[in-house]
Amino acid sequence: MRILPALLLTLLLLALPRPAGAQPVLGPGAEISLLTCSAGQDLYTAFGHSALRVRDPDLGLDLVFNYGTFDFHTPGFYTKFLKGQLDYMLSLARYDRFAEAYAEEGRQVRAQVLALDSAQRQAVFGFLVENERPENRFYRYDFFFDNCATRIRDLLREVAGASFAQEDSLTDKDFRDLMDPCLEERPWGGLGIYLALGSPGYRATRLSEHAFLPDHLELAFDQASLPGPGGRRPLVAARHELVAAAPLPEAPFWSGPGALFWLLLAAGLLLSAWGWRQGRMLHGFDLALFVPLALAGYILLFLWFGTEHKVMRGNLNVLWALPLHLPMVFFAGRRLKSWAARFYGANGLLALLLIPGFALLPQALHPSVYPLLLLISARSSYIYFFWKKSLR
Repeated sequence: MRILPALLLTLLLLALPRPAGAQPVLGPGAEISLLTCSAGQDLYTAFGHSALRVRDPDLGLDLVFNYGTFDFHTPGFYTKFLKGQLDYMLSLARYDRFAEAYAEEGRQVRAQVLALDSAQRQAVFGFLVENERPENRFYRYDFFFDNCATRIRDLLREVAGASFAQEDSLTDKDFRDLMDPCLEERPWGGLGIYLALGSPGYRATRLSEHAFLPDHLELAFDQASLPGPGGRRPLVAARHELVAAAPLPEAPFWSGPGALFWLLLAAGLLLSAWGWRQGRMLHGFDLALFVPLALAGYILLFLWFGTEHKVMRGNLNVLWALPLHLPMVFFAGRRLKSWAARFYGANGLLALLLIPGFALLPQALHPSVYPLLLLISARSSYIYFFWKKSLR
């Protein structure tokens, strides 16, 4: 966020007409809209974005309040991000600048004009202005439970009395199911999220929990209602497309992890067949395979025990991305230790059993992992049977 424009906008708000000790007063022609922005090409934009637009033509006011802002210059930014301790903030932007930025990225912006009466409009605006103050604007970000979309839903519920239909009802969707459509054209990002997501990410979700995704928040707003003198009325009064979308490029299959891992499996099997005939251990290939797997396992353990990401706990991917590979693979070289060989014999069987076994576990495998598990099983079995052969 640029500090100077934010400061100027804040000064503008302070200069708006208001009763003594109160928030700036909106005119009768003011409106507040939920802005829903489509995905961009970068992974961090894959899930879209939500913001609130406050427009008052009488006051010449057209602002966007954005709960999805973070500062790259935060001390220890990457460490805090990994540990789930990064603070996001509510920021201000001029609408024309906001729309221009999304147009440049080819990202659609849709508006739902909210059917707020003057008192509800003023209450929502006052809440936003108060929370944009430096002492109030920061909050502890959580991708699933406290983000740019959920903050807006909670604001409308608490400040304007909005009621969201069937939000306590249990659905047959887990968090992974909800994110899948956003990751279809991002196969590597999808793989990373599958690997990082622990067992809690695969539980059935309530409808209210779907609102962490902006598209689902937009749907929830369409079905929500507001209180009023004549009874409840729909939350959304009108819909508009403000910025048109440009199509995202499709990711060809060969560019994703699935194609790479199937090729790696084929190469590993051919190399193993050649190595068996030549009586060679192929220790270099095993190092190239098992060391990255072990490092991935250590990262999963860190996300499980060393961070505040609740949905990354209980990650059963450590059953195949075993941290034990890092020390054990060094004992599977030319001077093969018997206990190391037996470890890999058991590991080969485990990797094979995990292919059907994950169906019984409270977690799912990314489809591209299947050839990787076959390769783990093949190379682990190779180490074991090479040791057995050497005993003859």
